[in-house]
Amino acid sequence: MKHIVQFSGGKDSTAMLNLMIDKGMKIDEVVFFDTGWEFDSVYRNIEEHKKKLQSLNIPFTILKPQKPFDYLAFEKEVHKKDGTIQKGYSWCGGLCRWGTTEKLRVLENYCKGNIEYVGLAFDEQDRIAKKRKGIKNFPLNEWQMKEIDALNDCYSRGVTYQEGEYRLYDLLVRASCYCCGNKNLKELRNIYNCLPCYWEKLKDKQSKTDRLYKKIGIDALEHRFEKELL
Repeated sequence: MKHIVQFSGGKDSTAMLNLMIDKGMKIDEVVFFDTGWEFDSVYRNIEEHKKKLQSLNIPFTILKPQKPFDYLAFEKEVHKKDGTIQKGYSWCGGLCRWGTTEKLRVLENYCKGNIEYVGLAFDEQDRIAKKRKGIKNFPLNEWQMKEIDALNDCYSRGVTYQEGEYRLYDLLVRASCYCCGNKNLKELRNIYNCLPCYWEKLKDKQSKTDRLYKKIGIDALEHRFEKELL
């Protein structure tokens, strides 16, 4: 039975991994599920920790979905209950969290039968309480570390999640996929105003699906944010 750390590259799993290393806890392998939709600063963090793990002789494994998320979102034939066929699952978020389902499925299949370490913080009791398959441990919860504590630990180690002149966590609550449908209006406004390259990616994805992002669409959101700047 191996001790496997689930590492997303976000603040919580990063703090958990580094503190586990500091404390000399047993780590047989670290796994990362690559959606292909992460922020650049998250991918840089992944690469930096991959090098660190290599220097410690800790195996690092990248897991991927069977089909790319872009294909699943915008190309796959989806047969609906009413008999119609939809092109792709479209945006991931709300009641249709197909991306999260795929991620958990792959991780659970890979880690099955082993001891897993998951980066959920002390102030995420609702998520920790959910029924989960396998043997799960939540070190941040055991150490009573809140999300802000995890972020500060990252900053103290020089992990700032820099996106140009901005730190990602100054703009977003969570560094989830840049096209996550659960982003709130404040986060979307910050992406539009501060991270235009990702806003262009959102516009490109909207052009590939008939389902409007946040029920109103990227163009409507852009129009709203432009008016706010007048």
